[in-house]
Amino acid sequence: MSCKYNFCSCIIGLFLIMGPLPRATAATGEQPITIEQLTDTIEQMESAIADISLEYEWLTDSTMTLGEKFEFIADKNWSIIVGPRTCKMVCSLALPDPNDPDAPLFDRFLFEKSDISMRDPNKPVHNLIKRCFNGQIRKDLYIGGSPHTVRDGRISKPDGVPHSWIPNPVEYFSILRCRAIEKMPLSEALRKVIVPVRINHALKKVGDFNTIGAEFIDESTNNPFKQVCFSVDHDFTPVKFEDLNVYTGEPTFTVKITSLQEVAPGLWFPKSGLIKDHRDPHKWANLYQATGPIIVNQGLTNEDFDIDFPVGTKVSDKIQGREYVVKQK
Repeated sequence: MSCKYNFCSCIIGLFLIMGPLPRATAATGEQPITIEQLTDTIEQMESAIADISLEYEWLTDSTMTLGEKFEFIADKNWSIIVGPRTCKMVCSLALPDPNDPDAPLFDRFLFEKSDISMRDPNKPVHNLIKRCFNGQIRKDLYIGGSPHTVRDGRISKPDGVPHSWIPNPVEYFSILRCRAIEKMPLSEALRKVIVPVRINHALKKVGDFNTIGAEFIDESTNNPFKQVCFSVDHDFTPVKFEDLNVYTGEPTFTVKITSLQEVAPGLWFPKSGLIKDHRDPHKWANLYQATGPIIVNQGLTNEDFDIDFPVGTKVSDKIQGREYVVKQK
């Protein structure tokens, strides 16, 4: 199958639009929504958030027992994360770059992640990682380690926008996750119709959502290779992205939103969801759950994207070319 059908990494820049999204007509009523109306609605969703902040938990797990997991990593330089990661994020969304579809999604960010990891069943390690970028300067802080507490900090000035490497719902669960074909945003793929698209207006339950679907068709088999389900009760917000085997129709990769929060009039953001690769023999899955309010479009400034190094942190300042330990003031 051509690489254009891959469910690839999904990064798209956003710009702020004023006012609520218009509600598409005929969610459940007289006139089915047209593909043009659906595309217009999706396009506005893709550009409706300028910045976002939330707290959440992220769990990566599989059907393996704890003993099987340790056996699995025995010959690898890996650790097992025990329980969910507790995370915070404050991010500013980048303007889209039409010449670079792989450009970073965030132009400024502040992430915090805490978890418990183990390489030995009897030696749990508590970790806290903070990473921020204010548009010019990046700071990293790691607190943890075993048996002694480690506090390491780093200040640098990267070329371009760095990646946070911390899983988050904006990149993995929101509409920004879906690159339908050839690294296109979902609205662009629907509008350009590079491959045939079928809209299925028959209501289908996806969890608690009533949905209609868009199917992207493989022309050699006339079967869908991808489907996206839109909740008709939530302004046609996508609640499932799924790759399909064109011969069997079975899902190969699924991103499923299980609950939504209205963050602005007519604008919804995933509050919980799961990611599953059905081809994985170990049945690994990622589960996300927001644990507090989801706040958007606050008008954040560079001062909102900074971290303070606590006393005792050994800091490596790559900009000034020096190392020091933070002292008590």
